[in-house]
Amino acid sequence: MESLPWDYKKKMAIRFIQVYVSGILLGAVVGGVTALLVTPKSGKEFRNQANEALRKAKIRMQEKARHATEQAKDNVNKAADSTSETLSGLKEEADQI
Repeated sequence: MESLPWDYKKKMAIRFIQVYVSGILLGAVVGGVTALLVTPKSGKEFRNQANEALRKAKIRMQEKARHATEQAKDNVNKAADSTSETLSGLKEEADQI
């Protein structure tokens, strides 16, 4: 029996992880919304709680976006430095020829 190519196995493993994590996140969101909806609170209390939760989520997302942006900038700078070093080395080798 012929085995599947490594690339296919790798893609399937990544896809499985994506689906699994998506399911966990969806379950957390559905569970949170359900808990909010079945909790006996007045409309004003519910709105205040929902607004506070959204405010906190917004702050967390802004922090994550800021962190991701900083990491991306660092990675671009590292790649630029590496490319510059590689080009310098190649130029030196070409000059010696």
